[in-house]
Amino acid sequence: MTRTFFALVLAASIGFVAVPVAAQIDPASLPEPLTTATLPEKQDGAHWVWIAAFPNYAHADLIDADSGTLLGTIELGYQGLLPQLPRSGDEFYNHAVYMTRGYHGELVEVVEIFDARTLEIKGEIPIDPPKAMRGLASINLTTLTDDDRFLIQSFFTPALGFGVVDLEKRKYIGEIETGGCAHTMAAGPRRFFSLCGDGSVLTVDLDENGAESGRETHPGFFDAEGDPLHPTGTRSGDVWYFASVRGVMHAVDTSGGEISYQEPWTFRDEDDAGVWVPAAPNQHMAAHDASGRLFMLMSAVPDLERKPGGYDFHRGFGMEVWVFDIESRERLARYTMERGAAAIAVSQDDSPLLYATTYADVDIYDADTGELTRALSGGQEVRGTVVMIQPWN
Repeated sequence: MTRTFFALVLAASIGFVAVPVAAQIDPASLPEPLTTATLPEKQDGAHWVWIAAFPNYAHADLIDADSGTLLGTIELGYQGLLPQLPRSGDEFYNHAVYMTRGYHGELVEVVEIFDARTLEIKGEIPIDPPKAMRGLASINLTTLTDDDRFLIQSFFTPALGFGVVDLEKRKYIGEIETGGCAHTMAAGPRRFFSLCGDGSVLTVDLDENGAESGRETHPGFFDAEGDPLHPTGTRSGDVWYFASVRGVMHAVDTSGGEISYQEPWTFRDEDDAGVWVPAAPNQHMAAHDASGRLFMLMSAVPDLERKPGGYDFHRGFGMEVWVFDIESRERLARYTMERGAAAIAVSQDDSPLLYATTYADVDIYDADTGELTRALSGGQEVRGTVVMIQPWN
């Protein structure tokens, strides 16, 4: 009797629940199955840009800036940076760090090789032992040599050094110790340079196999104590530009196989808003090569007094972008950032776009006029905390 009763109750319950739910499901309302796609051929004048969300396990989204459409996404690993985009070819690279238990466990460091059309990983190059520098959202922690043969990655253990990866032979070459010099900037097909703590520059030459063949320390060119540089420089042609925290531009010329320094020039200014100096150090400068313009993210601060713990005024949120003619050093324009900015980048075509992120949002401006052309909002078109931007030219 009891068993029969409960069987009837159970059957009635199942029927009571199942029939109405089944009746309410409209197959047309279900989401479409996930599919993989191949990127279309990038047309001349199209604006594609990678926006990278930094904290924890990071990712980068590829956006069509002309339409605001998401084209694809890749994972970057723990505190990943930006993908390394060669000048040509059918692949690109990402230096990645993973932990076997998510946020602890065995550390694994690799260079991932991505198919440039499908965004799928088609291989990886292990780096062992793992020594990658993480914790800084800097565009100059990783670079490709000018012929795209070798990838150079910053190491920090806390000893400073660089790892060299042969992308052609798909193997890790080894570490180059640099003691006191950090960040890596390409200076030719077999040379890179690094900024040192005393204001000097270290150049390192590689042989055809990627091993160190020579190095040279060049005299200091900035005041590392009184007016240190932001290490996130930008390149135009053979010249790298670095802004100091007090608004002085320094340039390192790598042409002709030698390192030389151009005469520095001051670009900070003062008005009713305060003293205008370079803003947040993630990615505050960009160059447009064809027009010879330099774009600088600026913030207004009350003064340039040194505060306890260092130069805290240099971490201000950017409110304007100033545009300079590189040759004449004349300021050409001041663009207001509608929602402020923490990082900027510029496309390299004839109708360039200026990209700016607020961490949560991405705003797109006409780089010639400063007009806001598209606003991508966090939680909608933008995912995560975006700290770096890279046009795919």
